[in-house]
Amino acid sequence: KYFKSLKIYHCEECEFSFADPMPEKHNLDYYYKNIYRLPNRPPYWRDNNDENFKKNHLSDKNLNYLLYLTILLDFTKIENLYDFGSGDGEIGFILKKKFSKIKLFCTENDTQCKKILGERDYTNFENVEKINERFDLIISLQTLDHLTDINILSKFYQLLKPKGSIFFEVCNCPKYYFDNRPYDSQRLLFFTKKSLEIVAKKFNFEIINLSYSS
Repeated sequence: KYFKSLKIYHCEECEFSFADPMPEKHNLDYYYKNIYRLPNRPPYWRDNNDENFKKNHLSDKNLNYLLYLTILLDFTKIENLYDFGSGDGEIGFILKKKFSKIKLFCTENDTQCKKILGERDYTNFENVEKINERFDLIISLQTLDHLTDINILSKFYQLLKPKGSIFFEVCNCPKYYFDNRPYDSQRLLFFTKKSLEIVAKKFNFEIINLSYSS
């Protein structure tokens, strides 16, 4: 209903892959605002009133993010943090518990998440083009591969303070990822290490660390 019939095209030279035709914007906006994170729907098997869910920011995965970031970056110099496609904002939330001076900002339109983000002291910019802040750190976890193009990185470059950093996570998708496998995800863009190195160069970013996990 929302993604229609897609094929995936792969560039042998740069190893970047993408879905085509891309879904219409109004379908994507509705899907991610109203459906994607509904309670009891995969991958979000949850009840927002469940006490265990409210402690989910202390999961091993999130604590590993915390360890990774605090090894690479000096958080005594980070004042403003922006999370693009933040979901419930768990990473910023645990970082603020450790570094209380950090101000949290995000862009998240999901109906399920907005209340939680408010409770976690986030300022939510629903329209990226209307952001009037500059950030020391931009975070985007498992979000970039849901977009219809990579031009958001140009906007990130404008939003960063001088010497600011971006921390993002995407799926690693070499060509064999698709072999004999049906398309079964909402993802539209598919990256590899090589394609990310090319993307970084295109948008004027220096790679500090590019690694795999799990």
